[in-house]
Amino acid sequence: MRILDPVMSCKEASAFEKDFFGGDENAAYSAMKRAGAGAAKMFLEEFSPFLARCGKPRIVCLAGKGNNGGDAIIMASEIGRAFVGAEVFVFMPGGAESMGGLCLRAFREHLAGNENAELSSDFSALESKLKGECIAVIEGLAGMNFRPPLSGGYARCLDMANAADAKVKAAVDLPAGICEALPPDEHAFRADVSYAVGTAKAALFEGQNAEYTGRIRYVDLGFFDSKEPFCGPGRGEFVVREHVLDRVFGQLRPSRSDKRNYGHLYIFSGSMSYPGAALLNVKGALKSGVGLVTAFVPEHLAPSFAAAEPSAIWVPCPTDESGALSLESFYLYKGRAGRETAILMGSGATKSAESAALFEQVLKESGSPAVLDADAITAKLFGLLQGRANSLITPHMGEFLRIAADSSDASLLAAAKGAAVLLKGPVTSVCDGERIARCPRGCPVLSRGGSGDILSGLCGGLLARKDLSLAAFDAAALGAQWLGVASERAFARFGQDAVSTREIADIFLREAAGYRG
Repeated sequence: MRILDPVMSCKEASAFEKDFFGGDENAAYSAMKRAGAGAAKMFLEEFSPFLARCGKPRIVCLAGKGNNGGDAIIMASEIGRAFVGAEVFVFMPGGAESMGGLCLRAFREHLAGNENAELSSDFSALESKLKGECIAVIEGLAGMNFRPPLSGGYARCLDMANAADAKVKAAVDLPAGICEALPPDEHAFRADVSYAVGTAKAALFEGQNAEYTGRIRYVDLGFFDSKEPFCGPGRGEFVVREHVLDRVFGQLRPSRSDKRNYGHLYIFSGSMSYPGAALLNVKGALKSGVGLVTAFVPEHLAPSFAAAEPSAIWVPCPTDESGALSLESFYLYKGRAGRETAILMGSGATKSAESAALFEQVLKESGSPAVLDADAITAKLFGLLQGRANSLITPHMGEFLRIAADSSDASLLAAAKGAAVLLKGPVTSVCDGERIARCPRGCPVLSRGGSGDILSGLCGGLLARKDLSLAAFDAAALGAQWLGVASERAFARFGQDAVSTREIADIFLREAAGYRG
């Protein structure tokens, strides 16, 4: 099963789509309808509860004359259908006469005849609509063929939209005013969320554009659905596909199976300073479907953790004077060595020298795949992974800089020659030394303590599963997508504030397991 689609430059994507459709306008329009409807579906799943308190809803659509404008019109129309009495206002700086064939077709089929829909090129009307109660601005002015600078009408339109107090501002494909390699236009649209439709454009993932793209979502239109891997212009950069979770949940388990068929993860984590890290590791790991989880934790934590999560095997370990795992704990591992199919270590461990020595000895003794997280990500321990089969580190940027020269993709590729890297961030990057996969799923719900502990536990459990035989790269991509979708479910149900990390592990990982795009 393909889990990745290529990330392309705008020039590559334009050439690809031209060849893909071969001049067939009906095929191109079918894709436009799927693009608009797919983006609307994602928008509504994520944001409709957030918008539910609004009164009479208004959607303002900023549409250019090309296909990007048609995508935006269809998206705005589909969102409007979801809200009773919704008004859809379409603004075109060039007026209706500037509409291209497919864009005009989209307007006629989706909005013409709707008494709550209006098309205008009057800036005073746009100003009025943006000042009223506006739940969403959908921007589809320029798209992937934009070349700076923005024209006067477009610039004025975007300045007004950026100043508006809309609940959610969404860009279709690319926010108008950004492109690859060049600085964003001073009038560029500042989106809360950008929907890459059909192909994922490299400009979305450039650091200089982050404040304009907002959350990034990839609407997979099946352009790369073929039995053979896509072999177009290669840049070594990919986006994780929407249906990647089917790799885990797409088939029944054999009726004659046993817990030992699904692997055994050993976890070394937790300390007096960060006791909850071990429990969150375990919760994430158990949700992965791994057969057994054994957690080596500070002895004073084991009884309460066993009561909180009896599905795991808790091994009470001696600690150093700071309350972190001591080297003396190694004998407890030695008595159980050889039963593990993967190891996770480091979450909540602190910078204890004793814990570092313990991790070193365990890595030297065990030949199983290993996941290093948090304080286990050091140059020395990372060095022990060099040449080790199927291992992974899960740093945030600060931890990554312990082993890398800088935050560039070049440094990520270089580091991942030793072991796969899952670099956490608003867009998580997974690298195996040859490929970089962007996983844009997720939201600021994850901006709270403990979310990384869930992720490392989830990845460790997936890597330990003998039935899946996942490469570390694939396990990391699956884990990042899974937690990202779970966080969006949490946001949709409870909002961005009144939700805890534990709820994400307990409730939403399970819900996301049934996700089908």
